[in-house]
Amino acid sequence: MLKKSLVLVLSLVLIVGFAVGCTPPGPDTGGRITRALIGDPDNFNPILYSESASGDIIPFLFDGMMRRNVDFELVPHIAKEWDVSEDDTEITFWLNEGVEFHDGVELTAHDVEFTIATMMNPDYPGIRGGNFQHIEDIEVIDDYQIKFTLIEPFGPIMNHLSWNIIPKHIFEEQVEEDISELDGHPANRGRNADVIGAGPYKWGEWVDGEYVRLTRNDNYWLDDEMPFIEELYFIDVQDTEAQMRALEQGEIDYAGVQPSDREHIVSEKGPEGDGTLKFEEVDQLGYTALWYNHREDAFGDDLNPFTDVKVRQAITHAINRQQVIDEILDGQGYLMHSHFPRSSWAYSEEDINKIEYNQERAGELLDEAGWLEVEGSDYRHLDGDINNQKFEFTLITHPENSIRMDMQVIAQEQLREVGIKVEPELVEWQTFLANHVDVGNFHAVILGWNLGADPDPYNIFHSDMIDVGFNDVGYANDRVDELIEEGRGLVDEDERRVPYAELQRVMSEDLPYTFLFASKQTIAIPADLEGYEVGDTALYYPEQWYMEEHSAE
Repeated sequence: MLKKSLVLVLSLVLIVGFAVGCTPPGPDTGGRITRALIGDPDNFNPILYSESASGDIIPFLFDGMMRRNVDFELVPHIAKEWDVSEDDTEITFWLNEGVEFHDGVELTAHDVEFTIATMMNPDYPGIRGGNFQHIEDIEVIDDYQIKFTLIEPFGPIMNHLSWNIIPKHIFEEQVEEDISELDGHPANRGRNADVIGAGPYKWGEWVDGEYVRLTRNDNYWLDDEMPFIEELYFIDVQDTEAQMRALEQGEIDYAGVQPSDREHIVSEKGPEGDGTLKFEEVDQLGYTALWYNHREDAFGDDLNPFTDVKVRQAITHAINRQQVIDEILDGQGYLMHSHFPRSSWAYSEEDINKIEYNQERAGELLDEAGWLEVEGSDYRHLDGDINNQKFEFTLITHPENSIRMDMQVIAQEQLREVGIKVEPELVEWQTFLANHVDVGNFHAVILGWNLGADPDPYNIFHSDMIDVGFNDVGYANDRVDELIEEGRGLVDEDERRVPYAELQRVMSEDLPYTFLFASKQTIAIPADLEGYEVGDTALYYPEQWYMEEHSAE
């Protein structure tokens, strides 16, 4: 089964916003931006990719009917306008004419229909089919008009319909012949065939294990003078520490700066140093958490302690999360108590259960759960009998992320203080996902989410998504399912906030994870980069970025 890590991303991976803006005055084309890739891309097809490294590159190659502006609103893009029926079940789009893919073939409503219908196909070998299960019919009215009919109103549908469009003429034959083998198409990876989209940058080359190179699309449909940056390079690095070394040594000039490196990177590379970089601050639309495996058989024949909410609450009390923010994040973050970060429009603190650091309370909860201290042992045992199961578990994370490794050490030390034995394990990113996370083969892991613009958490926490979506922890809660479904069935944001506020409260008590922290991001960019705007969570308008040295006088 094709699984994912788009949103199981490394901390401080940048989300680049693509949105409508105003053309900067007088820039010429030229220059290059060099970024790091942590982890190997799996492919560059927007309906198939599952790796965060691929997700960093795809938005430069492909465009969708709509996109987000700097205020995080959906605005026209390839679709110049749309109309929604009064009952919210029919959505009609009118497309711009003259939009071309990189190979010169015009993008039409047939490509839009093909993209969405492929993800709706029951044999589609990807993970995004659930986004479109509320669509009853797709009607191509003409080359530039398309109508979607829904079974019922569906709140996230506009966000999902903004998905990047793939070329029908490239992939149609494979889909008709055997859609289950779509992932193997050469145009997904630029092997013996270019990756073809309609975005501001075209495929250059991919030297596996070294770099991906993109070149400006000099026939970009939005404005043939854009983009202004000539080339984008994405170079492979092993981990976040290697990324920081590459930034220090001038091998890359665009990166999220690790909090522990922020002070010396700014002093060495900023205006007070060699002046090659400047820095912008944004919030992370996501968070880091300790994920529990909720499956009854997660510990084999032994009892799974994580199925008891008192145990999950005890562990949350036992870990000093503020210490992590102060010491590891250098104060650049805030505590998480539930799923939505404050950068999400769905965020609410109403009646939320904020579990504070309190090891005494942690001990009381463990006692209540039947995990008792035992004479002659440093660790708790079930029912207080040394011959019974010891409270111990393996906590896995990956070595590519130093923050998560530090978090693992702190969790091990502080849980030992309340009588829980933690066996830390580090597993390389790809293996971590394929052999552990994606198949539910773990006790607990430290991971995070970078979330999408729409807050719908169906794929992450709804019980229907266990083993088939992003619910890798096997979490099931009837009330959570009800609230998620209620939020999906509403279209107005203000109305959706009501069930989402209740959802946050329920999850802050039931704790599918121990929610740890969300961090602020410091983004290092070339000192002469201009034309961007800073949003709450990203830098926007990359097709309009330019290097000041290439600006016309």
